[in-house]
Amino acid sequence: MAHEPSERESAMIAAFAQTMRTVLDPLVDRIAQLEANRGPVEDKRTADEKYHELMAAIRGQSEDIAGLGLVEIVEGCTSDLGATDADGTQRGARFDAEVQYKPVVVNGKIVSKSGPPTVRNLLNYTLPEGHDRHQAQGGIVPNGMTMKEIGADHQEKLSDGYKQWLWESFWQADLRRFVGKQLPAHVRPQAPPVATTA
Repeated sequence: MAHEPSERESAMIAAFAQTMRTVLDPLVDRIAQLEANRGPVEDKRTADEKYHELMAAIRGQSEDIAGLGLVEIVEGCTSDLGATDADGTQRGARFDAEVQYKPVVVNGKIVSKSGPPTVRNLLNYTLPEGHDRHQAQGGIVPNGMTMKEIGADHQEKLSDGYKQWLWESFWQADLRRFVGKQLPAHVRPQAPPVATTA
């Protein structure tokens, strides 16, 4: 049979409940206040970890971007710029062209490539034959240009004028000609002719 609490027991239960409200209500209010004023949670990742996570998001978190063929290397290209030899034959530098396609992104993920690729970098850049000889000696350096001089340390070095000519005629000219643009077909390596059988 259920026991009805006495008047004294009821008074004790009410007093206990009031005490709990008196103690707990301020605690609950203080916790709520602290939660509201709490600043952002400190990010414990290193700068490298943050960078790699950001780059993964930018790249669309594709598992195999190389497999999509967004970047290709066209080996054995020959520039259509450069300098001429005594016979008027143009000699350009050789390089491997790094070309990149525009990515197609769906829902933040790279899914394929589109459009013609553009040149992003010139790799394995090699000056043409004769870049170190005057035209009169079978090279492509203009006759009369001083190629070497004696420096302040009494050591022989390349002259400033010659270095400037190399820079302007080859590397700088080729950067302007190719990087950021489509690679012309005529500078790509020519495929050997296919032999036909009669």
